[in-house]
Amino acid sequence: MVNLKNLVVSLVYIYAFASTSPAFSKDITEAKMNYSNARFHYQRTHKQVAIVWANPNQISTTLQLELFGIQSIYKNNWTVTNVDSQQMQKLLRDIDNHYFQTNSEYNLVIERSGESPIQLSWNLANETQQLGQIRNYLENTSHIHYAESVAALNIGHSLLKRSSEKDAINAFQSGISALDRRYISSGLIDDTNTKLIFAESLLRTNKLTQSAALFERVLESRIHAYEHLYKLSSNARGIPQ
Repeated sequence: MVNLKNLVVSLVYIYAFASTSPAFSKDITEAKMNYSNARFHYQRTHKQVAIVWANPNQISTTLQLELFGIQSIYKNNWTVTNVDSQQMQKLLRDIDNHYFQTNSEYNLVIERSGESPIQLSWNLANETQQLGQIRNYLENTSHIHYAESVAALNIGHSLLKRSSEKDAINAFQSGISALDRRYISSGLIDDTNTKLIFAESLLRTNKLTQSAALFERVLESRIHAYEHLYKLSSNARGIPQ
């Protein structure tokens, strides 16, 4: 399995603060000392994640998911709004750098011009509110849950081609769980819950082909709803790898 730590490239982050203040424009050199970029990665049994906060308004996502012997890698770059960029900069500037644990689940490296990198490591069990805010902001802005659902969908498709309906169902369920309720928007007419109940009923009676088709349809519908909610481009699903 590829180690995503080796995929993460340290990128210099340019602070995207669209200020009209003359003082800001006047002294760019001094302002650069406050710029921060972040490299966040973690690894679990079946997946590895790397999120890199990049130049002015961009964040990159790399996710590697492996289920039932099939691997899917999702990569994408996302545009970040000025508001999100400013909020993330504030969180990174205010972080307390006293968190470091060996054998930890989450790893975050914050780099600022002219300063030594700040390395933070922690586990979910002892995650502070401050670290939780940063993690959630990075995960949400990088659409990492969407990325995992797309990777699971691709794996499910591959398993169906092998006629492994039961494993395909588990892959689709994994994708549904990863996306959770993040696809919900006001005004959405959501009939996927009914389909999900029917799919589970078919699974209990061992009608695997019909059940797999319904689980696949539910995941496809929720992914599409998420794309519509966040106005993601047509190539947001990336190229299956």
